[in-house]
Amino acid sequence: MEMEKRVVLKIGERGVARGVSRGASGLFVRCSGVRPVIRVRLRALAERVLPGHGRHLLLGVCLLWLWFAVAGLFISPPQAFGAKYKPLPDTGQTKCYDTEGNEITCPSPGQPLYGQDANYQGLQMSFTKHENYNNTGDSVTIDNNTGLMWMTNTADTNNDGKIDRDDEIKWHDAIDYCASLTYAGFSDWRLPSIVELETIVNYGRSWFAIDTSTFSCESSFYWSSTSVAGNPGDAWYVSFNYGNADWFGGSAYVRCVRGGL
Repeated sequence: MEMEKRVVLKIGERGVARGVSRGASGLFVRCSGVRPVIRVRLRALAERVLPGHGRHLLLGVCLLWLWFAVAGLFISPPQAFGAKYKPLPDTGQTKCYDTEGNEITCPSPGQPLYGQDANYQGLQMSFTKHENYNNTGDSVTIDNNTGLMWMTNTADTNNDGKIDRDDEIKWHDAIDYCASLTYAGFSDWRLPSIVELETIVNYGRSWFAIDTSTFSCESSFYWSSTSVAGNPGDAWYVSFNYGNADWFGGSAYVRCVRGGL
């Protein structure tokens, strides 16, 4: 076995020497950083794949390997988040439950049922409400975590001065309503995505699952701008009764937003 290894090494070294003498291609065939025994075996494998052209196949592999090595020196890895990234807040859930749905004292690490939402307390929700933003008389609520600015109140889509079932509208009408809205001195309002809409859901509350000191809310559904993948004519909504999300093609309330995640 030892004799066989020495023979293979010698074959590899002679192959490398011949490759170097043939110019630049020998440099690539050598594949700096790869041991001679491995290079010989790669060459043999390449001959099996493409008989008579193993050397050229190995040269191509080496060139590709070197390209990635050099490119890695100049190309920065992709960023996971943009420069304006804002962390998402905690869900607001503070209670733990057993398998029957009964409230229990939150278990400690290692105990049964540990790992529930309430066991992990992240960035807490934080909102600032402005009753008369920019002296316009319009009320907005700013999410201090995401930076999003929300309409404090449900949109009065029919402009009759009150909020009721007549303000529930179809999805496409909701998109158009926010896009054409001028409110609190801004005209860049839009219908929120389903992800954005869920950032103001407080899952530690119900009826309503939202901070009612900084938002007004109706007992019904609120549109998002996110269409349904399998049925683009329908869209996702959030029900702030319990904070659940679903999709349909009916009518729902509107809460516009500006800024973006």
